[in-house]
Amino acid sequence: MATPVVPSTLPEARNAIYADILSQAVTGELIGMANYASMAELCPTVEELEDAVVHAYSERTHAVAFHQA
Repeated sequence: MATPVVPSTLPEARNAIYADILSQAVTGELIGMANYASMAELCPTVEELEDAVVHAYSERTHAVAFHQA
């Protein structure tokens, strides 16, 4: 049976949950960035290469924003 959270520890518990969610979001965005960056090597045209790089950069900016939160 789970131990009930007493009101005095609620903000600390909530902060731990938020930190866990944000760390998973940062990881997901960085993986997305790496995937787009590695896909850039497979792009047959400059336009597709540019699109992959733009997407990789977008994923990076998401990771930075989550990290700052």
